Amino acid sequence: MHKSQFEPPRPMGVRKPSLAATLLDRAFIVVFAAGFFLLTTRLGAPSAGDGLDPSWTVVLAWAFENKLRWGQDIVFTYGPLGFLHPIASYFPAAYGEFVAGQVIVGLLGAFVAAQFFGLLNWAERLLLVVVAYLQIVVLCADPLWIIIFSYSLFTTQRLCETAASPVRLGSLIVATAVYAAITTAIKVSLFPLALLWWAGATLMLAVRRRVGLAGLSLAGFPLATLAVWLVAGQTLSDLPRHLQLSFNISAEYGHAMSAFAPLLTEVYGLALLGTIGVLLLMQLWRSRTSLSAAITVLFFGAATFLAWRAGYTRADGHTMAFSCVVSGLAVAIAAFPKQRSAALYAVCAVLALAGVPMLVTAWNPTGILTPRQLVDIAPAHVRSVARQLRNLAPTVQNFEQSLEADRKRLDLPQTRQVVGTSTIDLVGWQQGVLLLNRLNYRPRPIFQSYAAYSPVLARVNEAHFTGPMAPQFVLLPFSQIDTHYPTSEDPLTFLALLRGYQPAHVEGGYLLLKRTAGDIPAFAAIDAVSFRSSTLGTWVDVPAAESGTVLSLRARPSALGRAFAFLVREPSWRLEVQLDNSETHTFRIVRTAAEAGFLLDPFVNSLDDYARLFIGDPLPRVRRFRLIPQSDVLSALYQHDFSYATAAMALPTSNTIVSAAVIASLFPGFDRRPAISNGQTAVIVEDGRPALFVHSPGRLAFELDAGRYHLDAEIGIRNEALSAAGCTGSDGVVFEVAASTGSPGSSVRQPHNPFADPALKGPHPLRADIVLPQAGTLSLTVQPGASPTCDWAYVRNLRISAPQAPSAPPATH
Repeated sequence: MHKSQFEPPRPMGVRKPSLAATLLDRAFIVVFAAGFFLLTTRLGAPSAGDGLDPSWTVVLAWAFENKLRWGQDIVFTYGPLGFLHPIASYFPAAYGEFVAGQVIVGLLGAFVAAQFFGLLNWAERLLLVVVAYLQIVVLCADPLWIIIFSYSLFTTQRLCETAASPVRLGSLIVATAVYAAITTAIKVSLFPLALLWWAGATLMLAVRRRVGLAGLSLAGFPLATLAVWLVAGQTLSDLPRHLQLSFNISAEYGHAMSAFAPLLTEVYGLALLGTIGVLLLMQLWRSRTSLSAAITVLFFGAATFLAWRAGYTRADGHTMAFSCVVSGLAVAIAAFPKQRSAALYAVCAVLALAGVPMLVTAWNPTGILTPRQLVDIAPAHVRSVARQLRNLAPTVQNFEQSLEADRKRLDLPQTRQVVGTSTIDLVGWQQGVLLLNRLNYRPRPIFQSYAAYSPVLARVNEAHFTGPMAPQFVLLPFSQIDTHYPTSEDPLTFLALLRGYQPAHVEGGYLLLKRTAGDIPAFAAIDAVSFRSSTLGTWVDVPAAESGTVLSLRARPSALGRAFAFLVREPSWRLEVQLDNSETHTFRIVRTAAEAGFLLDPFVNSLDDYARLFIGDPLPRVRRFRLIPQSDVLSALYQHDFSYATAAMALPTSNTIVSAAVIASLFPGFDRRPAISNGQTAVIVEDGRPALFVHSPGRLAFELDAGRYHLDAEIGIRNEALSAAGCTGSDGVVFEVAASTGSPGSSVRQPHNPFADPALKGPHPLRADIVLPQAGTLSLTVQPGASPTCDWAYVRNLRISAPQAPSAPPATH
């Protein structure tokens, strides 16, 4: 097949381009390569702060710098070069390597794209430039990597068909092999597509009898992958486990992280998928006599499906990644036929530009982005990258300023003082806080809790906490994603914390736990014979017990649901619980994580509840639960029968020694911890200050020795109750302070009804002198009036004076 068939069209009568035309064409290719490099290069993002995605990027940079072992110390869908993700947050110690990595990957990608650009005619070149220009916002990371693999295989096919020089083909193979090795060491879930590229390129070269180049391709990617793995400071023996566990996370991602988009976005994405699917099927039919062309078309199909799943499994801002890949592949599809088709070009041009509306919406959710603003994004980015590459100092200075600002905003000085140089982990996703506070971080392998999607992954993390590498301290925030049931993320780790750690401090929205147990045994797997059957929507009673209840669920989609999950996404599952106070709460549950077993009862729904759980204070109890679909409309996607099992678990007792800081966080302004706390309580902010919400009927009891005591506190009714439309019939509450022993006169009752008396609005003092002739309890109770409506009382700054010798009972109030 003659080379000229794939060169840009020439004017009639011109058989061969002149030297000047050839040089000009090459100059255009060089200019395109330079522009593509600048358009697709990113030089990082500011400090991670306490963000979710930014936190994992800095953990990967920290792990790289500290030579942690992937597959052993760290398990994630990003590999040992994961810190090279183009929009990773600034980590000072690794920023030099980060910039070098961006330049290397950017140059390799630009080289491949330039090779592809050289095969196109001028109309196709213009379309490629427009696509790169308009897709600037998302043309990096996953979408870019998928497009580069696709362009490389397309170019390999064409160069094979035109008997291109071994140097040109060899340089393309080597560049792509190194590119693939680096990008799969950045993101492991890209590995299957890289394998397809490798197999496709090797087969093409072998079929064309380019034996030497086929050997180069066959050896190039594996050798490059091993070399990058070793250069990243890893050992070969860890590679299999790294791939196994990383693929486990990737496989379970669809179960755990699925999210539906607005209907218009769903339809829009399906239209793009359907259009490019039809075009690829047409090209596959036309390529039925050419194995190389068929391989390329099939690879494009795989790339499209991978991009579709990446963009639409969690169909939020990820959707624009799919539209970007479709735009990039549409340019190549237009160039597929040996004889160019104006009709095909027109369809592909429309498809290539169809992603722009989605881009506009994602870039600016209001949808109000003028054409001028869209046009101005790319030039501004190119100028910025060129300026940064000439002089990185201003960029580093800006990043350092953001880092210092985050250090001040997220400063935990008291936590640093308590922890000192001891090891610490954070069970949540805000790991950036640990690094900002320069604490001695020792992560569990799946270091962000939500990502422990399966029983296998949950056991990996549990083994860390039950083994010799367990940290001495743990920071515990209340920060579940996607309204997950609070104790269902990283469930076995949470059970290990309950069995081996106690509260040491509270600061900045984090509960600091300290290891107190020498050995923490693994939580015994629930025996298979213990499982019982139920159906979706059916309430299941929880055994009443003083201990806690661990629940394991085994639920599956229907056959239709499994097909839907493979092609689109798995709908989410909902766990509804009813408490002993008749309240009902609904949460999302990750069915694969729930199979490992999680603490169902008692019910915790705030950081205060976490603290109360760890110190043995009473909490609402779950009396029954049921599993329900995300929506009745989607019920056909669920298998309606499921199985469950429960197991008892000992809870911390009220004898746990608690620090003053923990008491202060749970009982604002109190000088001691109540021995008994009955009723609905929670820490709130009222009039700009923390207070303890106590809904009537409620009781706080303090164990005291014999003596005479003076109690002083601030009490009130929430301002919200005074203004709520449904609270007009309320008649307030009665606060009573009483002794468990002593004469009948040892009590003080103080009615409080700001609904009737506006002068009582806001905090008011409560004072009482109480005698305990013998050791007992002093109780503060909140009792309803004639009507229990809106009895939203609160207490703060409760102080009980040191005892004096008992004397005559105080006068009756």
